[in-house]
Amino acid sequence: MSVYTPGPWRFDDKFVVWAISGRRLEKVAECWGNPRSSVRDTARLIAAAPDLLAACKAVLDDRGFSPAQAMAAVLVAIIKAEGEP
Repeated sequence: MSVYTPGPWRFDDKFVVWAISGRRLEKVAECWGNPRSSVRDTARLIAAAPDLLAACKAVLDDRGFSPAQAMAAVLVAIIKAEGEP
């Protein structure tokens, strides 16, 4: 089993991705490059990683989630990864 920094993860205006644990922040990643919109999208995708993993697990684990709940988790994770339409 892999060990990773637990979520939630968020990114700031300098495209640094942070794990949020109570009042503590832990740097997960820094994104840079050009164009700026691409860097923002990369930071957004990295910040959504814990949600995307949880949604994938929810789809495969039928013990704790109804199909509708699993699909809702997937939709929320995709929206977080891609941003608001």
